[in-house]
Amino acid sequence: MTEEREITEKNNQPLDTRGGLVTASAPWAFLQERFPRPDFESGYAPPEAALPAPRGLALEYLDVVVLMAALSLAAFLALKRPSRRSFFLLTLFSLLYLGFWREGCVCPVGSIQNITLVLFDSGSVIPLTVIAFFMLPLLFALWFGRVFCSSVCPLGAAQELVMIRPFNLPAGVIHFLGLLPYVYLGVAVLAAAIGADFLICRYDPFVGFFRMGATLEMLIFGGFILALGTVVGRPYCRFLCPYGVLLKWMSSLSKYHLTTTPSACVRCRLCENSCPFGCLLKPAPERDSEPRSLRIRRLALAGVHPFSHRGGSRSRPPGSHSLIEDSSDGQSGGTRRAGAPGNGPRRD
Repeated sequence: MTEEREITEKNNQPLDTRGGLVTASAPWAFLQERFPRPDFESGYAPPEAALPAPRGLALEYLDVVVLMAALSLAAFLALKRPSRRSFFLLTLFSLLYLGFWREGCVCPVGSIQNITLVLFDSGSVIPLTVIAFFMLPLLFALWFGRVFCSSVCPLGAAQELVMIRPFNLPAGVIHFLGLLPYVYLGVAVLAAAIGADFLICRYDPFVGFFRMGATLEMLIFGGFILALGTVVGRPYCRFLCPYGVLLKWMSSLSKYHLTTTPSACVRCRLCENSCPFGCLLKPAPERDSEPRSLRIRRLALAGVHPFSHRGGSRSRPPGSHSLIEDSSDGQSGGTRRAGAPGNGPRRD
């Protein structure tokens, strides 16, 4: 590390910290300047990195305030005043401000890499605004469900506005594709931890549209995701987004959820079949609601003993439920939990 710092000082190459995404001692920043660049006789000039311009500290805190206000409004609309028109306006605002105006930087999805780098590199620093962007949606999901996904995330907003006639995928396909975000999250965290690359930002299918500039490959990839989103509800959110994995974990412990009234539900299952995201759960048999503290303990035990049931099923004491059964709801009668996608607001 000492040798790398000496080389950096000798080359007089300051590190790029624009937008708060590249931290103070990213290992690959030194490796790029370890050897002089080749001198091309053809007049070739290395391309400039497409990064947003630096913002003042006051504007960065303004972004945090806007994010918190949008999350609060989404939670209020989901639990108190559900309205399709209100959600559409909030979705449009999130797309314009966090997407095109802020050029997708900093976003909670990409902040996973910043948090990972600062944990594995003791010399790295990270702005407080990036920590706030990473934590706020998770804290709201812990209390109100995935309201960030519903109408605040600019990536989800772009897919929501192009959705024309979505159809439901087979359950087996949804289950298989639902494993991809976990793989993507693991690979992205590993790449950021070793200082290889920020894969989530590099392969973001929408950032090229937000910044009005991207490689041909990424424009094709982004166009494919948007075209697919016209017939499949939010394909990136459901089958690729790594931040959605963390939100799903937090949402499973959330205190408040959008539900249908048990007495009003006649179990016609029309809303379940019409949901383009497959987020409405089937009516559960009537049972006592499990305390939230017990669900938190179950999730903690699942993390400590992930292979405790390996080798076959085991009998459970009378009156107990499996972890999978209890992690879904805990409501009674015909109560359903809804989200778009996940446990956020329901489309009406």
